[in-house]
Amino acid sequence: METTTPTPSPPTDPTTEPYRLFHTTVRAAERISPGFVRVTLENDQLRHFAPYGLDQRIKLVLPDAQGHYADFWKVREISPATRAWQQLRNALPEAQRNLMRTYTPSAVRPELGQLDVDFVLHRDPGPASSWAVHAKPGQELVISGPDVRAGNRLQGIQWQPGEAGHLLLLGDETAFPAMRNIVAAQAPGTQLQAFLEVAEMADALAWPSLSAPGLTSVRARNESPYGSQLRSLAMTWAKNTGAAAARQGDDFFAWIAAEAALAAELRHLLVRECGIASSRVHFQGYWNAGPRRTQ
Repeated sequence: METTTPTPSPPTDPTTEPYRLFHTTVRAAERISPGFVRVTLENDQLRHFAPYGLDQRIKLVLPDAQGHYADFWKVREISPATRAWQQLRNALPEAQRNLMRTYTPSAVRPELGQLDVDFVLHRDPGPASSWAVHAKPGQELVISGPDVRAGNRLQGIQWQPGEAGHLLLLGDETAFPAMRNIVAAQAPGTQLQAFLEVAEMADALAWPSLSAPGLTSVRARNESPYGSQLRSLAMTWAKNTGAAAARQGDDFFAWIAAEAALAAELRHLLVRECGIASSRVHFQGYWNAGPRRTQ
């Protein structure tokens, strides 16, 4: 499902905070591949959700095991455009706080009041992917996301390559929504390479725009250890292209998103071994293999 061209944005209001709460309900939940579930959310409030694309961060505020939210979510005096809700949430005993997890929308259709969030189904699922597997139409989900009326296009976006014309993307399947958004946003003539690891090749087939010949190398790990394929692709690139990328200076930008330890390892490869300036490499752990899984 590709992102629909949005209707004209409402006038910018500098008094609107960049992020606000959106109270949504599940419209549909679809298993788009063996390893992905796509949940479509809807509400008229989403007509103000900013369709900035790229690697835009949003927070999913998950209901508890019974599908409920703490009482403070229902207090009408809390403005959804303020951070008062965060203070109230943090003041609760930890056991009573609704969990929050960070995702990137895979598609935003403000003219319909809808957005899609794609969830990776880990073998050891975290709270967000567990919620997605059991999501049913009509269930509630609260989101903290960008309000288009604020006009702040940098809030929550790490993709900031400047004027770089040579781009490198490294990611596992959790990064696919952001990577697809980034690829779609590039101007003609941009030199972009993307290297991806996926659990099995059937998952990559759900993302045809990330499989263009000459653009992307995708490898499935199948039964091999996590990270082995992405690490191999990155090392081959570093050996063949790393020194040239370092000489490009500000004309080069790399973006890395994967499990936290692997993302840090790949950054080390580019910065320490290839000599690429650290300012030209953004890396982010999209999940954690340890006991405190982030998805």
